[in-house]
Amino acid sequence: MRAVLICFCLCCVTLATAQNNLIDSIKIALTEKPKYFIGFHHRNTIVHATPTTLYGLIAGATFNSKVSLYAGGYGFSGIQETLLRQSSNFGEDSIYRYVSTRNASIGIEYTYYHYQRLSLSAPLQIGFGSVSHEYKSADKTTLVLKEKSNMVPLEIGTTAYIELLPWVGIRGGFGYRLQLGKKTAFQYSSPYYSLGVSILLEQIYHDLRKRLEA
Repeated sequence: MRAVLICFCLCCVTLATAQNNLIDSIKIALTEKPKYFIGFHHRNTIVHATPTTLYGLIAGATFNSKVSLYAGGYGFSGIQETLLRQSSNFGEDSIYRYVSTRNASIGIEYTYYHYQRLSLSAPLQIGFGSVSHEYKSADKTTLVLKEKSNMVPLEIGTTAYIELLPWVGIRGGFGYRLQLGKKTAFQYSSPYYSLGVSILLEQIYHDLRKRLEA
């Protein structure tokens, strides 16, 4: 019992030290000159057994290649499902349901590991938005019902970046998107993953500027 108590105390001290080191690292990074960026974000996920992509556009600043702060907008639309069974809510034998979601978010991303061309980071986001459902008749022309619910999306994950050239690399990651709100919004909480080519436009701009000034 005494050994368990000692181990527990050591774990608490280790976690507290790691947390303090993280906070100190972020504070130091934020004192450096920011580098501004704009980029596209996408999340591949599953909605009602249908693969879909959540698209986003963000803008922000990176400090000391360690901490990034950003804000952006995300959304998807046009996901379609056929309801085969008649519901008491509708007077139709079959209904098409269209799902759309929109939200604005702010986020922070902390690079916790860097070795040569590989960087690992942990992004965290929180936002506010809505989920909309449109139910249309079988001929897809008559709107039967429209519902809208507010939500607070919370995202946490991990991201890897491999530099191929000074201005281009491969970025991939995975995590979980939790949508807080009513059941109509919460049901879209799900894991996500992303993989694609990342182009550093700011680096291209600076390289071209140096060549023109040379």
